[in-house]
Parts: sequence; structure tokens; C-alpha cells
Amino acid sequence: MTLPLRPLKPPHCAAPLPTSAYSGLARGALLAACVAAAALMGGCASLPPSAAPQAGSVSTPTTSTSAANTASSEKPIATATEALTEAKDAAAIQPSAEASTRSLDVPSSDAIAVGPLPTITSGTLLFERLAQGFESPACVDGPNNTAWRRRYAAHPEALERQLRDAMPLMAWVLEATEAQALPREFVLIPLIESGYRPSARGRGGPLGLWQMVASTARNHGVVVNARHDGRLSPVESTTGALDHLAQLQSQFGDWRAAAMAYNAGESRLRRALAKSASSEVSGERRQPAGMPNTTYAYIAKLRALACLISEPARYGLSLPAEAFSPFAPASVEPPSTNTASLSAQREHTVQSGDTLWDIARQYGTTVTKLASTNALRPNRPLRLGRVLRIPD
Repeated sequence: MTLPLRPLKPPHCAAPLPTSAYSGLARGALLAACVAAAALMGGCASLPPSAAPQAGSVSTPTTSTSAANTASSEKPIATATEALTEAKDAAAIQPSAEASTRSLDVPSSDAIAVGPLPTITSGTLLFERLAQGFESPACVDGPNNTAWRRRYAAHPEALERQLRDAMPLMAWVLEATEAQALPREFVLIPLIESGYRPSARGRGGPLGLWQMVASTARNHGVVVNARHDGRLSPVESTTGALDHLAQLQSQFGDWRAAAMAYNAGESRLRRALAKSASSEVSGERRQPAGMPNTTYAYIAKLRALACLISEPARYGLSLPAEAFSPFAPASVEPPSTNTASLSAQREHTVQSGDTLWDIARQYGTTVTKLASTNALRPNRPLRLGRVLRIPD
């Protein structure tokens, strides 16, 4: 740690540092500094005898009074500065044994203890912590971002109700995100995906808080089988989703790119970036080109929500502030193990454009198993609206 040098004043000459801390060369330089300061500020009150050159030390050349006055009148500031610099350099080059063993009594930043963040138990603390963690500025210009801000802000009661219902679980997800040092924008993903409803079911097979498909969930440690679907557990699904997002963040290095890959698939984003002349990732400017419109809107929604949470008054909103009981993962009941219920979860209604390969990949199974389970020929087109049973 380097402390700033204070301007040399006569009192510093009157009470100098112990000269035993300096070598002979340093004492000579200090004497020159005091002589120069005397010319500028009217002299020193006294100089300790020990500051004078000693036997074996470097002597200071003698200069007449008239010569000294002439030199100081021509370049007084430079002379004083040079002398001080010489003194500093000499002391640094040849410190005495005493000086080399001294240290300033300044606490190291490493020694400052930082306690854990408090558990979030109120809307006020939740939204303050969220806003502090968002990328700055949270509110960015652009027609897409502006349109989504207006759309959300146009229904303040609905937005406030959704946020209030989500607060305990959202606070727990925020703390889990903080623990992994992930972008806080990721906390908003379940708002878009499921409205923070752990039992939400999407078209085509995604389930739960984070709306993961079975294959992605399995790849990140979430158990999905005929007896248990961890995607319906807020704890298991959040653990898997944050693991997935952490890998995407590490791979692409930007939260927007990670969110795009989460929405549309990392392979698709990688191909789009490879074809793009730029490495820019932006939902507002639709970069990289070639991604689905829903993916560009996905980023715009996240940015709009971050803006509204950061600056609610600017958009006429009032965020929930009341206290709530923290989410307790240990008290959450495991997903249903009812066979009939899980059978319904493992069905897929054929949509336009579906192929056996796409459906098998979506549910983490094979084309052969899917075709065999439903008595289908793999090379035949699928009938729209047909309900397929998904094998384990």
C-alpha cells in the first residue's frame, strides 16, 4: 500500500524521522532536501546533528549563499522537487536494517471479514438485492425493450400479484444464484417460463418451475422416470437449472447468450454465432441473426422485468414490500409418485412439424423405443393431434 507524500513544511524539518532509519546516502539527500525547502519556505527551525554527513557517508557539495540564492531564484520549485525525489530514491535504494523491518500499521483488505448476506424475509429486501445485482444500466433503450416494459407496466395489479405470490421461492432462488455468483437476471427466468409455479406444464413436454425438457433435466442430475419427475420439485429443478445455466455462462461468457441458449438450445446459438460476422448478442438488435423471434423476445422480457424491478416508481409501479416466511426446502413434499399421474406426464400430443426424432430427443428416449411403444413405423409421417406414449 503506497501512502501519498505530504508537501514538505518546516515542522517536518524540525521533527524529522529518526535518521538511523536511513543510510549515509539517504541522510545526505535528506539534508539537501531541507536546504532546498529552506530556500522556499524560510528555513527549518533546526536540523538534528545526526542528519549531517557522517564519516564514510556521501558528502554534500558546499555552495555559496549567493550561488544558492541564484539557483533557487531561477528554478526553486524544480530544485526542491528534485531534492525530495533524490531523498526518496536514496532511502529506497539503501534502507538501514531498522527501516527494512518496519511496517505501517495498516490493516490488510484480506483481513476484513465479510459476513454472509442476511436471509431474505421481505419484499423490500428481495427487490433491493435483485436490483443491486442486475447489470447496469438495468433500463436500456430500444423499441423491443420499451414495448415489453409498457406491456408489463400496463397491468400493475397483475404484475404485483404475481411477484407477491412468487416472493418466498424467488428469494430462495436469488440466494442460490448469489451462492454460485451467477447473473441475477437468471432469477427472472422462472417468471417468464412458469410464473414461478413449480407444477407448470408446457406444450411439448417441458415441466416445472424452469420448464426443462426431460433430456436436459437428466443431463444436469435431475431424476426423471416413471416413478419420480424431479422437474416438479422446486429444489431439484432449481439445482439442475442453475447447473445448466452456469455451464452456459461459462461457455458463452455473457448472460444474454446463456439465456438465449437456455431458450433455444446451445447448439443453435453456437451455429448462429459461427455464421455471424459479429460476436454481438442482443435481443434488441436481433443478434446473432438466425435465432427464433421468441428467443430475441426472451431477452427483451428479462431486461424489461429487470428495469421495472430496479425503477418501479418511474413506471408507476409499487412492488410488494411485506414480510414473508422464507421458503424451506426440507418441508417441500416430493413430486407425486402416483402411476396414473406420471403416465399422463409422459404423453405427447403431435404438433405441426413434429417428427419421431424430435420427440424422442425432447423426452430423452430413442426413436426405436418411441415407435415400438406406439406401434409406429419410423419412416411414416405422424398424424396431427395423435397422443403418443413416451417410454421410460
